[in-house]
Amino acid sequence: MRLGAIFVRCWLAAALAVAAALAPVQTAQGQSGNRDDEAFTVRGVAVDVTAKSAVTAREQALREAERTALVRLLERLAPPAERGKLPKVAAADVPHYIRDIEIADERASTVRYIASVTVRFRPAEVRGLLDRARIAYAAVPPETMLVIPLLQRAGTTLMWDEPNPWRLAWSERRAGTGALTLAAPLGDLGDLGELSTEQAAAGDRDRLGAIADRYGAAGAYVAVATLRAGAESALVLDVAVSEPEAPSRPPLLLNFTGQGLEAEAGLMARAVAGTAEALEAAWFDGHLRHGGGVEQRMVLAMPLGGLAEWVKVRERLGRVASILRSEVRAITPRHVEVEVAWDGDAGELADGLGRHGLALGDEIRDAGALSLPPGALVTLGSGLPVRLLRPAPR
Repeated sequence: MRLGAIFVRCWLAAALAVAAALAPVQTAQGQSGNRDDEAFTVRGVAVDVTAKSAVTAREQALREAERTALVRLLERLAPPAERGKLPKVAAADVPHYIRDIEIADERASTVRYIASVTVRFRPAEVRGLLDRARIAYAAVPPETMLVIPLLQRAGTTLMWDEPNPWRLAWSERRAGTGALTLAAPLGDLGDLGELSTEQAAAGDRDRLGAIADRYGAAGAYVAVATLRAGAESALVLDVAVSEPEAPSRPPLLLNFTGQGLEAEAGLMARAVAGTAEALEAAWFDGHLRHGGGVEQRMVLAMPLGGLAEWVKVRERLGRVASILRSEVRAITPRHVEVEVAWDGDAGELADGLGRHGLALGDEIRDAGALSLPPGALVTLGSGLPVRLLRPAPR
């Protein structure tokens, strides 16, 4: 009887784990809606308005928050090259684009109103605004990436070691408010235990993924800066940035030369600003939708090392710009099948998956021949092609 009870509890625990992994994406509409909710939400708009009365101050503050949030949203969705063409929306028309607002940290006196406002926008209306202006945009949730700064000088490689002016320059950079946030690690004891210089230089996916998780980031860039002497003894900084978790993305290669009597710290700060700008441009290139074709569907089947791995895969699928909807068809702790709908051709889907560390394999005709677990419920005969999904090769 005791063994039976234990078996039931284990079975229930496994069933609940599967349900928890499946719940956020039970329906295609549900996942698409969740992604749009976050992509078209602007949080933490601070307002501080003084007027003749608290009521008037509150009304003015909320109108101001709505206008500010719309400007921030449009600037976040549009790549840097398109921001100069963003449409100007009249104050009276702003409410047309708003779904609802949420107010926090509200304080008021007889004439003053202070609050932090979150504004949620109507995706279809905002998309229409940008489409009418013929502006390309990336309608995906904001993303944080961790930058691991390695400095090569005089034959040595520095990361956590002090002094590392390259890491200091990244830590002193003011974070932006765009779609891509670049964060620098603190270099504390936790970081030292999570990732070594050798592991970062080798592009160790597991260790880089672990330190990215520590900061709540979607992934990690490894930014290697090589300091050398150039012509006429000017300092030169060669920068190479890679994303080991997405090996299909080519490394970003940049070069910065010292100007006149510019100090090393000034060169580092300028190189950080230039690298961040280039990373943002590259990020947008990978997230802009280039669809316009017929919507297509496919079933992706992937072997899993556990449900925790599916959580990471699900997050990455949600960041692929060309995927419009996804719906789980079958899931166990050892494999998952998810139906995706996307806009474009298979090459664009494969490229989008590759940018997020996933590789699109051959069409599945025999589950046993492709190392899927025994009993995998591969959805053959459904009328949709079924292809294997794996982590991208190194």
